[in-house]
Amino acid sequence: MKWVADASFAAALFLPDETSSAARRFFSGLKFADEVWVPSLWWYEITNVLIIAERRKRITPVDTAKIISLYSQFNLETDALSGAK
Repeated sequence: MKWVADASFAAALFLPDETSSAARRFFSGLKFADEVWVPSLWWYEITNVLIIAERRKRITPVDTAKIISLYSQFNLETDALSGAK
């Protein structure tokens, strides 16, 4: 199955004060063969969310490492053509 996720939905998985049961159900229900397509800016947006969350003491550097490890387990595909004309 192929899915599309944006950064705000993905961030709702790990930000403690913005958690979403829908995001948790979605990511926990992914199968090994499922593809999650993300826009090319997704990586920059998630990185920015992590940096800002650390600066504001919403998460710790250890949390950031765990989150990066978690996302590396998903079959994320970057849509390099999104926004291209």
